[in-house]
Amino acid sequence: MTKRNNLLLVLVLLFWAAFLMVEKPWKGDAHQRTAAHVGLLFPKLQYQTEQIRRVAVSDGTESVTLQLSESGRWRVVEKQHPMDMGRLMMVVQNLSEINTIDVVSVNPEKHSVYGVAEGQGTRVQVFGENDMVLADWIAGSLRHQEIGAGQKPVMEFYMRDGRSDVVYLSGEAIHPPATPTTWCDTHFLAQVEDASVTAVERFDFTTSDSWRIERVPQVATDAWNLTKPTERPAMSYAGESLAFSITGLRAADVVGTMNSDGADDARYGFPQDRFIVSIGDLPFEFELGKPAPTTGQRFFRVNGIPYIYTISDYDVSQLRLPVQRLLDDSQD
Repeated sequence: MTKRNNLLLVLVLLFWAAFLMVEKPWKGDAHQRTAAHVGLLFPKLQYQTEQIRRVAVSDGTESVTLQLSESGRWRVVEKQHPMDMGRLMMVVQNLSEINTIDVVSVNPEKHSVYGVAEGQGTRVQVFGENDMVLADWIAGSLRHQEIGAGQKPVMEFYMRDGRSDVVYLSGEAIHPPATPTTWCDTHFLAQVEDASVTAVERFDFTTSDSWRIERVPQVATDAWNLTKPTERPAMSYAGESLAFSITGLRAADVVGTMNSDGADDARYGFPQDRFIVSIGDLPFEFELGKPAPTTGQRFFRVNGIPYIYTISDYDVSQLRLPVQRLLDDSQD
């Protein structure tokens, strides 16, 4: 073999060596290799729910930590308040079902381009015992898409496992909130239906506009009667609106815990109004205080719950109805 042929043979071998190193055909074609990355991002999480001990959520502006206490109760650390367990279960389930659509990058230097670098996007970290990481999800930027007329818009965004450099495209956008109050279990009558509210009594300590309104028993329509300060038929809408507002009450914020020495009365202005709600034979009692420093909120507390809350001025307006707004004028 001549020197020229030897040189050609060496060049051919070098070319094929380079081709094999780049293409790696033993791992399948490009489609097969991409498909190997597509699937559940956290395939083990659905089997690890009993191992979860702590969850941290951040969005670059706010952050919240959810902790399982030694007593077996979940709490919002920043507020030292019981947590909304249903919200956490939904987030964990959604994380366990997140599918990757496609691999878009494996280069860590491009993480900021996709909004998945450290400190970017929404991050959810799930920890087990001894702070073992069970899931670390970073949701980044939305993918820009041109949606044509008549086409259904598709929400796709970039994401990655915080322990990996691989950036995926996904269609599941769960983005849980990072505001601590949002995670607090403050929907006080979440399991109570409006129809279960049989009476509402208001004690007004500032303007003396006190009243009591009762649902008329054994009546097919939603009939209500005003029984204090006088006995007259009440507007059906007023009674139903009160029941709806009360069963939907949710705190705007958790601002502290109650003291046993009565100091709360002066600090928060309790009570300006007291409401006693009859739910069947069970009472639900709460009080309104003075306006809170946060614009559009007023201090609020519930009998038997050791926390001070605020509720929105809108909710307050739905509760502090004057007697005239309760009356059925058609009966005059």
